[in-house]
Amino acid sequence: MTRSAAKYRDLEIKLTQALREKSAGPLDQMLADDFEVRSAERADAMSRQDWQKSEFAAKVQPSRVQDIEVREFGDIAVVSFLLVGDSDRGDSLPPVFIVDIWNQTTSKLSVRYESIPAKVAPAQMRKQ
Repeated sequence: MTRSAAKYRDLEIKLTQALREKSAGPLDQMLADDFEVRSAERADAMSRQDWQKSEFAAKVQPSRVQDIEVREFGDIAVVSFLLVGDSDRGDSLPPVFIVDIWNQTTSKLSVRYESIPAKVAPAQMRKQ
């Protein structure tokens, strides 16, 4: 794993933990003021406040970040990964494919794109 991938994996885990614990302080530090979430399942963008109250936020449990990829374009980092719940704990969250756009200067998340895949490729088929 590259240094950049490790950095953003840690940020994504911290973000998931703050969302699960409803920790406003860490969320304030990590999310841009105009943060929004987009999904193929909704016609409109979801605001930060609505996202924090959403079904996704309610179901987030200890999760694993898999298959993380980071592409850096100047001040922007495009981070894609699969967020997988912990099945040993009975997590009801299906795997979610996420693309996050981070501002590298402020270390704040600007926008998240999320999608629940119809089928997740077996681990041996995915790039490790």
